[in-house]
Amino acid sequence: MVPLRQDAARAIACVQEAIRWHTPLYVGMQVQGIDSQVWHGLAQSRGGAAVWLSYDSDASGGNLPLLRRPHLTQYPCSQPRFDQDGTSVQLRCD
Repeated sequence: MVPLRQDAARAIACVQEAIRWHTPLYVGMQVQGIDSQVWHGLAQSRGGAAVWLSYDSDASGGNLPLLRRPHLTQYPCSQPRFDQDGTSVQLRCD
């Protein structure tokens, strides 16, 4: 798990190695949210089948404790990749 603004180099190297050898992995990288915590992740099973995950701790916005609506989505991922944008790294999937 890589918190916001932390060095992701070790996580990226680990993920790239696991993808190359089709070994199980999971990784989560926090990205800048507006009014909630946002994480993007990747999970891969033995053999290389992968899913991209996105978690938003309050998808409804507003950050009101009684109305918080956490949301998790997942999509099949055939080509995981990392994009560098200034000081942040984004986990993407094609």
